[in-house]
Amino acid sequence: MLLIVGISVSFGCFDLGGTPVGDEDNGDGSQPLNLPPVVYSADANIDGTIELFASFDDGDDIRKLSGTIVSGGDVIEFKISPNGRWVAYLADQNTDDQFELFVVPSEGGTPVNVSGLLLSGSDVEEFKWAPNSSRIAYLGDREIAGRLELFTNLPTGGDNVKVSGSFAANGEVIDFEWAPDSSRIAYLADQNILDRDELFTTAPGGADVIKVSGAFVAGANAVEFAWAPDSSRIAYIADQRFDDIFELFTTQPVTASPVRVSGNLVADGDVIEFKWQPNSAMLAYTADQNIFSVIELFTTQPATNTDVVKISATPMAGSGVSQFAWASLSARVAYIADQDVLGVNELYTALSDGSDNVKVSGTLVTDGDVEAFEWAETSSRLAYTADQVTNQVSELYTTVSDSDTDIIRISDSPMVGGGVVDFAWAPNGSRIAYLADQETSNEIELYTATPDGSANDRVSGDLVPGGGVTGFKWAPDSSGIAYLADEDIDQKFELYGTLPDGSNTTKLSESLIAGADVVEFAWVP
Repeated sequence: MLLIVGISVSFGCFDLGGTPVGDEDNGDGSQPLNLPPVVYSADANIDGTIELFASFDDGDDIRKLSGTIVSGGDVIEFKISPNGRWVAYLADQNTDDQFELFVVPSEGGTPVNVSGLLLSGSDVEEFKWAPNSSRIAYLGDREIAGRLELFTNLPTGGDNVKVSGSFAANGEVIDFEWAPDSSRIAYLADQNILDRDELFTTAPGGADVIKVSGAFVAGANAVEFAWAPDSSRIAYIADQRFDDIFELFTTQPVTASPVRVSGNLVADGDVIEFKWQPNSAMLAYTADQNIFSVIELFTTQPATNTDVVKISATPMAGSGVSQFAWASLSARVAYIADQDVLGVNELYTALSDGSDNVKVSGTLVTDGDVEAFEWAETSSRLAYTADQVTNQVSELYTTVSDSDTDIIRISDSPMVGGGVVDFAWAPNGSRIAYLADQETSNEIELYTATPDGSANDRVSGDLVPGGGVTGFKWAPDSSGIAYLADEDIDQKFELYGTLPDGSNTTKLSESLIAGADVVEFAWVP
């Protein structure tokens, strides 16, 4: 392994009250976990009936959150409120195959049906918490069977209001998103003209619907939208001016004031994808703007197209940008492209004005590629996976944001035919967790490594033959990791928690009946 010799920094864990626990131990030299609560769904009590649970005190205190479920019913999705106080879940709890929306305190209690009385055969399809946790919005055909409309409700129940407007015959809401400041909800719907999806905003309490996307040509639709992080504008892709020519626009939340912010497109060119800069100052987008079918990366101002800049280098015929992401704390954008060698995807960064375009991944083996990347929250380094040394063997690296002179392989040497399959930074940047068959062929285990490569630890427990880790999530405070694995019994997937260095691992889910599994999990903020 490549190593950097330098200062070692330790990151202590904290219990729910913020008490440092790094100097405590369990009497055997290991540290206690003291992890935040975690919510999970599982058929723990009745095989095939998925219910909702919360795990406290590192798995010593398991509380069932969902109510009594009818025969054949299941919890199919849940989301924890941003403030951590509530859990909303979708279930056919009262009537088999009729999915209603319920909210329950995350510490346990009586679930409340917040979607109210539904028509026979109607369902709630999607739901999202307001960022300030004040309300929950959901899509459902609550009033007219087959027509999805947008409603909001209080977490405690009551004040259930329809917030989408009056619809043309057979129109419905397609998608919706809360403003980051919770002031409004934007939604796509063919509300005025059937099969023409336009962009609207509404107040969380209803009675203030505004179409903000302006006039569309015949046959046009908005296909994607996103709020600016500061809630000042909404960006969207639409063939608003010319049918089947998709461009990037922004508009204000309460005024139909669309501005095209992408540049002039070559014949049959389209904007493919866009992302807001975290400070809302700019947008980055990909498009075959200059050469048909050659995808390049551009930046633009949020309210004009007079300062569009191509920040990816001039590509070769047939090449293009495949992934991109803004740094959180800088004006750099990272992207993957076959910019230098046709068909060889490498990792680059550039400043938002197009200057200082540099390759930050190293020299790749013949036919190697960079597969995925992720910025550290500090924006100082990037992690990426690539078959950089051995073809078809994916390993994990970190690199600085503006050169390829400090590349470190942080995963250990994998088994023949093995490699890294997933990874994620700890929120505080102290470690990177990853899944790999690093020690045993075809056995995916969970590891963490420091960004400088000085430490690499297996953090999942010993697996039974045939076992493997299928997913993991860092605790919001970086104090630990929860992961899903058939660690103790082959094909029985249970929930475990561990410290970042793997020095203590425990089961977070309760004992499951034969044939049962944990399906989904999430940390309580």
